Amino acid sequence: MSSKKHIACLLSGSMDSAVAALLTKRKGYAITCLHVRNKYFPNSVWEANCERVERIGRALNLPTRHFSPDSDSWQRFTQTLLKEYKRNLVPDAGVAFHHHILSEAALTHATAQLGASAVVSGHYVRTSFGENIFSSYISVLGNKLLKAVDLKHDQSFMLSQIVQKNLQKMIFPLGEFNREIMDKIVDCSELKDVPKDCFKTKTMLNGFEGDIFTDDIEQWIETKSGNITHIESGKCLKTHSDFKYGNSHQPTIKGVLTIGTNNEYCGNDHLILSSSQPVFAINPGSHVALYHDEHCIGGALVLRPGASQYALNYRKYRPKQPTGFQKAIAQIWSKLFFQ
Repeated sequence: MSSKKHIACLLSGSMDSAVAALLTKRKGYAITCLHVRNKYFPNSVWEANCERVERIGRALNLPTRHFSPDSDSWQRFTQTLLKEYKRNLVPDAGVAFHHHILSEAALTHATAQLGASAVVSGHYVRTSFGENIFSSYISVLGNKLLKAVDLKHDQSFMLSQIVQKNLQKMIFPLGEFNREIMDKIVDCSELKDVPKDCFKTKTMLNGFEGDIFTDDIEQWIETKSGNITHIESGKCLKTHSDFKYGNSHQPTIKGVLTIGTNNEYCGNDHLILSSSQPVFAINPGSHVALYHDEHCIGGALVLRPGASQYALNYRKYRPKQPTGFQKAIAQIWSKLFFQ
């Protein structure tokens, strides 16, 4: 590859992002490491991340820059989530972060301020053009987001909201690798001198700590604890601190996608999804990623879930009521033996 191309490598402090920067460096690019820093959510974790990133940058002999997205970027990110929280919905903070901060603010900063031609990220995904994003055909054919080879660590769900014009400027070197060999790559490179405990253990969001935002929800929205109650018996199973702190990612399931028509159920440009398999924890506000084989074709918010398996099989699951004959026998039995 041409050494004249300038690439910005997103460095979060994780082993994955460090290896992505290492592999990109070996391609001969001019590289600047970029760490997305959140100055609006003060937390010691962010300071620790900065130290990790600096240490990794020194080990790779690469310049490191810390980037704080402007207030407008964070405003769009937080307002997207708070709007849903106030409606008693639970949006996916990771998907929103990748859409508003990673693929918008960070990419814009890398290209406009650092003069980078592309951005490298340590996510476990692939694209149809791979490292050939400088091809003139990419603007015609488009760059498809694909699942990683390592399906266990595939992160295409998190990136399913990235728009095409931004995806055409992103490279994901780890998409062709299995997660298990990352340690071996580190041990055989200049990263071997970086202590393993220096690398972050949380790599899923590559720069966004979901629990940090969760801790700060209380700054804007009053939390309300409550009970988790059995739907039939009414018995309290346990309590929860707030529904906003719960989220569930599910594995890929096969289903059918139908383009919506203009009616009360789906409206204009909406989709109807159906599956032959039961799906749990589907709620309004949840994020769903859509796939055709290994191609992630996009994502959307759930507006309205379908009927639950319980509702569809209520007669099967509800407690059986005694018949009149059974009640009569019970009364006779009671009079004979208990009176």
